[in-house]
Amino acid sequence: MKWQLKFQSILKFKLWKDWKFYHFTKNLSDNYRRQERIEEKSKPPWDIMFFGTDEFSLKSLTALHREQQRSGLVGRLDVVSIPSKKTVFAVRQYCQKEGLPIQDWPVVVPHGIYDVGVVASFGRLIPAAVIQAFPLFRR
Repeated sequence: MKWQLKFQSILKFKLWKDWKFYHFTKNLSDNYRRQERIEEKSKPPWDIMFFGTDEFSLKSLTALHREQQRSGLVGRLDVVSIPSKKTVFAVRQYCQKEGLPIQDWPVVVPHGIYDVGVVASFGRLIPAAVIQAFPLFRR
């Protein structure tokens, strides 16, 4: 009887140890694959979605647009701004003048299209679903 209990405890320990090792290695390989995807996306050119409205955010947008034209650092540059019936915001005017694609807020950001989201003086809370659509900084 004692030997059966000892055998059962050894078997349980071995199964537990194998199970723990399996999950440890599985987590390592999942983390490695996730890190590979991040490193692959962390090389330029980056596809950027810019969130902004006023003169303050316009300075950041012009710098990004300049980088898109000059170097290979910025690939795609799309802009999200708040629609207004009374006034036309500075960012919206710039986009219309320069021919940049602009979308009205609220926006649905598809996963995997953009690498980074840049927010400058936007004036709205950005939901978690939109933030998580940018894979470069997802944790």
